[in-house]
Amino acid sequence: MQKNTSVQPQSQELAMKAGELLIGNELRVTRLGCGAMRITGKGIWGEPADRAEAIRVLCAKRIVLVVSRHGLNRDRRWRYVLFRACWIEPDNTTAGSEPYPPIGALYGGVSVSNMKLRLFLLVVLAIGLMIQRTTVTRRDLVRLLVSSAGTALLGSTQLFGREGAQGWIKYAGNPVLGGQYGTCFDICVLREQDLYRMWLSWRPKRSIALTESKDGIHWSAPEIVLSPEPRTGWEDEMNRPVVVHRENEYHMWYTGQANGRSNIGYATSPDGRKWTRRSVEAVLGPSAPWESVAVMCPHVMWDEKVHLWKMWYSGGEQYEPNAIGYATSKDGLRWIKYADNPVLLADPHNEWEKERVTAAQIIRWKGWYYAFYIGFRDIDHAQIGLARSKNGVTGWVRHAGNPIVRPTPDGWDADACYKPYAVYAEGSWRLWYNGRHEHLEQIGLVLHAAEDLGFVAER
Repeated sequence: MQKNTSVQPQSQELAMKAGELLIGNELRVTRLGCGAMRITGKGIWGEPADRAEAIRVLCAKRIVLVVSRHGLNRDRRWRYVLFRACWIEPDNTTAGSEPYPPIGALYGGVSVSNMKLRLFLLVVLAIGLMIQRTTVTRRDLVRLLVSSAGTALLGSTQLFGREGAQGWIKYAGNPVLGGQYGTCFDICVLREQDLYRMWLSWRPKRSIALTESKDGIHWSAPEIVLSPEPRTGWEDEMNRPVVVHRENEYHMWYTGQANGRSNIGYATSPDGRKWTRRSVEAVLGPSAPWESVAVMCPHVMWDEKVHLWKMWYSGGEQYEPNAIGYATSKDGLRWIKYADNPVLLADPHNEWEKERVTAAQIIRWKGWYYAFYIGFRDIDHAQIGLARSKNGVTGWVRHAGNPIVRPTPDGWDADACYKPYAVYAEGSWRLWYNGRHEHLEQIGLVLHAAEDLGFVAER
C-alpha cells in the first residue's frame, strides 16, 4: 500500500498552534504545539532524517503524546496513544476513510508531581489543540477520564495504577506473575537486547526458575533452572538469586536454606538456563554476631576498575534478616567481609523502616551507588525505599520521598512490598517487586517515567 504523506492544511495549522490552556479555571499550562517535530525531516511528518537525534530529543526527560484521528464512522472516533521517541505514518487502513496524519506531538510541561494527572492533562491539551479551545472545565476533564478516549489511553500504555511516591506508578494490571503458579518472589531481571529475563524464587518447587518477556508485563511460564541439592546439607530450598552476565558467561549467587539456616552459593551458566554449581560448599555463610543464623539475598556486581566482585547481602534472622552487609571477592568463590558490617541498618526515626532493612539491589549510576531496599515497620509489613552512597559502603543517604513503593490498601500487595529489582530502559525505570496479601506473594511492576531518581543534585 502506498503511503500518503500529505497534510491537510487545517490539521497542519492546528498542529503548529501554540498558546495557553486553562484547566478548571486555576491551572494554567503552556501548549507548545509541535514545532519540535521538525526534527523528523521535511516539515512535520514522516521518518526522522536523523533517527538518533530524534530519539535523543524525544527522550530528554519528556513525555511525548502522539494523537491520530480515524474516520471509522460517522461518529469520527478519536484514538489516543502514548509513544516515546517514535513517529507514526499516516493511517490509511480503514476502508472508505480519508488519510489523516497524526495531528501533532505535545511536550510535557505541566508543573504537577502526579505523573498520572500530567499524562491526562496532556490528553486534554491535545483535545484543546484540535478543537481550538482555550478553556477546559473540570467537567470536561472528568468526562475525559471516564470516556472511551481515557480508556484507550490506559489500555494502550498499560502503565497506570494506583499512585506511588515520587512518580513511581504501579501497573494497573498487577500482578504480572504469580497466581496460577503459586508464590513467586525475590527476583532478578536482566534486559538483553529486546528481551527481559527474570530469575525468580518459586516457592512451591523450592527452586529457582526462569521466565522471559518482551515487554516486562507478559511473562512465559516459569521453567526450573536450578533445583535443590539435599546432598550438600545446606540447600534443601533454593531462592533469592542474583544473575550477572559477564564475558559470555552468566554468574548466579543464590540463597540455600536448610535446618533453619541460610547460606549463599555460586553457579555459572553459558546461557542462563543450564547451571553448574561452582562449589559443593556455600561461598558465604553467617559468622559474625549480627548475621546470627542467616546470610541471604545477595546482590553482586563486577567492578572493572578494581577487578573485584562486590556483594551486598542480608544477615540476621532466618524468617527476615535484619541488616545489609558488604563483601568482596576476586573469583566469586572466596569472599572477604567488610570489617565494619553492617553497612545499611534500620532507621528507628523512620516509622516505615524502624524494625529492619534487607534485600538491597545496588545499581551504579552516574557516579553513585543506588540501593533499592526493603524497609520493615514490623516483621509482617514492608515497603520499598531508595538510598544512595558515593562508594556503596558508607555515607548512605535516604531518599526524602521514601518509601517509593507502598502497599495498596485491600490490594494484592496490601500487606507488604518486598524485594525490588529495577532496570533502566527506553528512558524510564521499571521496577519489579513481590507483593504479599496474607500468604500469597506475586510479582508486580512499577514505572518511573524519567531518568532522574529525585535526589538533590550534588553541588
